[in-house]
Amino acid sequence: MSGGREEESGSAVVRILFCGGCHPRIARGRIAVELREALEGMGCRVACGGGDEADFVVFLCGCLSGCAFRDNPGDVPSVAVAETTVDFREVGEERIVPEVLARVETFLRGRGRRFGGATS
Repeated sequence: MSGGREEESGSAVVRILFCGGCHPRIARGRIAVELREALEGMGCRVACGGGDEADFVVFLCGCLSGCAFRDNPGDVPSVAVAETTVDFREVGEERIVPEVLARVETFLRGRGRRFGGATS
C-alpha cells in the first residue's frame, strides 16, 4: 500500500479495510458509517475497501481473528479494530469510534496537519 495524496488534495486519506464478515460480533457497517461521517467532518477523505491510496488505515474486523490486518504491509500508519478491541486493548463496542478517531487525530497532529487539511 502506497502513501496517500495529502499533499495534492490538502486532506489526509483514511482507508477503511474490512474483514470478510464471517463471524461478526460487532456492527461493522454502523461503525464504518459513524467513522466515515466523523472523519469527513474532520476534513479527511475516506475510502472503503481495497486500493493503494491511504495516509492512514482503519482495519475493521468483526471478531478477534483480525483477518483484515493479517496482510498489513506496515508501511502506512494504522489502527486495528478486532471485535471490541482497538489496537488489542478491550474498549467495548460503544468506545470503538471515539478510540479510532483519537488515533487518527494523533496521526494528523504528528503530520503537522489540523482538521480540514490546514497546516499548523
